Amino acid sequence: MTNNFSQSSETSWQVDGALGCAHELTEREAQDAYSATWAHEAAHVGDLSVLALALLRDR
Repeated sequence: MTNNFSQSSETSWQVDGALGCAHELTEREAQDAYSATWAHEAAHVGDLSVLALALLRDR
């Protein structure tokens, strides 16, 4: 089974293919998760410019 991700105008649905469970995410939760991913990647490679861009992008 594959993982599926789709967005509507108000909510996002993330389907966990391994468990077959659907989790409703608000737009803010989806944005926070996306921002956390960027911050994690920046910290992982030690590139402060990527972190700065991620922070500026969220303003």
